Amino acid sequence: MPTDYSFQAGWSRAFRTVSYSVNASRTRLSTGEFDNSVYMNVSVPLGRLARRASRAPQLSLSGSQTSSSGYGMQASVTGSAGERSQISYGVNGSYGESTPTNVGGNVSWRAPYVNLGASYSHGESSQNTSVTATGGLVVHRGGVTLASQLGDTIGIVKAKGAKGARLNSDNTTKVDGRGYVVTNNLMPYRMNEVNLDPKGSSLDVELENTRQQVAPRAGAVVAIEFGTKTGEAMLVRTLLEDGRPVPFGARVMDPTGNVVGIVGQGGQVFIRSETRADAVLRVEWGEHGSCALDAAISANADPAENLEIVKATCRSYQ
Repeated sequence: MPTDYSFQAGWSRAFRTVSYSVNASRTRLSTGEFDNSVYMNVSVPLGRLARRASRAPQLSLSGSQTSSSGYGMQASVTGSAGERSQISYGVNGSYGESTPTNVGGNVSWRAPYVNLGASYSHGESSQNTSVTATGGLVVHRGGVTLASQLGDTIGIVKAKGAKGARLNSDNTTKVDGRGYVVTNNLMPYRMNEVNLDPKGSSLDVELENTRQQVAPRAGAVVAIEFGTKTGEAMLVRTLLEDGRPVPFGARVMDPTGNVVGIVGQGGQVFIRSETRADAVLRVEWGEHGSCALDAAISANADPAENLEIVKATCRSYQ
């Protein structure tokens, strides 16, 4: 009675950022005929990003030759773009002796509150186009919060005033204008760590902590709150009336006695205060050293992310 059997052999290797492989097989069918196949594949990063293969577009070329279907060739380029690789794309084409020629492409974007995608393909006898948009929304006591995706167990993260801060678990998800964001990757009955990256939020907002832990039940929607401090941010070089810098380690206090900054080297101090612009900040050092700093210096500060150093004279009390 005729039986099937086959032999296979393969060889693959990587040289720097280029990888390639060859595979061959021979199969004896129950009819007594033989089917021989050879497959080849090469993958190489493209462009100036080739030295950073993890971010470079990848070109893949493959070819095949079989006794049953003849020859075939495929080519594709895939990659990602954006600071956080939030955009993915790909183009592909194929041609074969017994299969129709086909070309296509696709692109997807992981936006902060929705996932968008589009694809197109064109063959000898067909043409397809598709556009997708997926996401969700959560209604809670603080209002309605959009999310690019929703899992079975989620958390509503609150960080008042921290618009633009990102969840470290998903680098594209940001805190919205009302101070909320949805984290959708919580594991039930386990301790989950939720982190907020303040980069991207206003310098006038400071997170009291950037890490929270929560152990939700399955299917739960849990509230996770990050404490914030708000106040106008200033980077000031404080000088005494004689031109000398204010002593290192001096405390800067608002009118209510709260410490809003500590003087560093060269009299520089980063201050975040909720006081009025016409208020006076008190600077103290040692047992008897003190002077008054006019909070109106904030009017000269650069509102951009990198504050310029503002010079201000700390005047003696009269």
